[in-house]
Amino acid sequence: MNKELDDKLTQAHPILYGDKHSDVELWGFQCGDGWFDILWHLSQKLEYLIKQWAREHPRSAHVPRASIVKEKFGGLRFHMTHTTPEMQKHIDSAERLSLTTCEVCGAIGEKRMGTRISTLCDQHNQERQMSLNRSFNERLWSDDYQVFLGNLKSDRVSYEELAKQYHIRHLK
Repeated sequence: MNKELDDKLTQAHPILYGDKHSDVELWGFQCGDGWFDILWHLSQKLEYLIKQWAREHPRSAHVPRASIVKEKFGGLRFHMTHTTPEMQKHIDSAERLSLTTCEVCGAIGEKRMGTRISTLCDQHNQERQMSLNRSFNERLWSDDYQVFLGNLKSDRVSYEELAKQYHIRHLK
């Protein structure tokens, strides 16, 4: 998540994100900007429930706090130091909602396979596929070119034969 949105969440919910030793404090929110609204609503609910919990447990030194917020296998993972059943209900709901929300823009999305599993809308999935195809083609050409040069240097086949094989393979 970008720094501006990261800061907005942590400043608006100081109790929830107040653990200076948590992954959230050290690494930020390890997910896309598209889940900001999900995290904002979840954070508001959890901040309220933590305040309520603190009033009911004034002697406890361990206030529930967020410890890790990240994307894994295309879904939101929200971990806390400890929770109540009501807190966990809200966390589970937000994690389920993330499975149908584009990580990039927040539109309706679905789990997509690529170099990793992501939840993306049609537009961002198409952009990712185009980027992967472009990257794959660049690597493919580069690898073939290296083989071409290696074979040419080894004098195993003539230059004309190599050129013919290369063009036949890539012009189909």
